[in-house]
Amino acid sequence: MKTLELQFTTAGGGTVTLAVADPIMPINAAAVAAAMDVVISRGIFDTSTGPIVGKKSVRLVDHQVADIALA
Repeated sequence: MKTLELQFTTAGGGTVTLAVADPIMPINAAAVAAAMDVVISRGIFDTSTGPIVGKKSVRLVDHQVADIALA
């Protein structure tokens, strides 16, 4: 399962991560940046360290699980 993690900075110097499960592939970096700008400009989220004020990073996480038989 892949997850797109959008990391933002907050007014109080913190970091907040928004996770999007099963994003549309391939990732369109321009569209992601534009969506992050909307989150910032509209003040959609408030956090314990204040409102979101900037973009920090974006990463695609690929989580794989493999069962291991116990002997």
